[in-house]
Amino acid sequence: GIRFLNTKPKPHGNKLIVLDAGHGGKDHGAIGVTGTREADIALQIALRAKALFKENDKIEVILTRDKDEFISLKDRARIANSANADLFISIHANANLARHVYGIETYSLDTASDKGARKVAMRENKMAIAEDGKKSKLLGQLVSAGTNILSAELARMIQDGVVKKLKE
Repeated sequence: GIRFLNTKPKPHGNKLIVLDAGHGGKDHGAIGVTGTREADIALQIALRAKALFKENDKIEVILTRDKDEFISLKDRARIANSANADLFISIHANANLARHVYGIETYSLDTASDKGARKVAMRENKMAIAEDGKKSKLLGQLVSAGTNILSAELARMIQDGVVKKLKE
């Protein structure tokens, strides 16, 4: 069954964010040159982000996982859809074998800019497909409400914020 972490009724006017720490359990994701697992990095980022969001009493946060466990992509989407999330952020830490490649990537709904980005976006957005093969409620709402534009803007804000912090 699906577990909801840190859930409580959403007070009127509050926004609900689902933070999805990518990978976990049997799915460790990318492995860094020192053996660091993507799943562990994603979880630490999600836990820290949740702590930061706690400072704002207008935001409620649900984590898809709070420990090293496997949760299927469909269950991650189901958590967000069932909670009627206002925002879903999936956290990953990709890797590249080429030593000269570095930096960060931020993806949002339908904004892949090149073939490589589209491939990653398609893989990660598979969670937006329901078990019956139809588009999920969340994806449908995002597209029909034009929220893909807002998703792109949020992605730019996240990208700019992370880059700024890394430069400090």
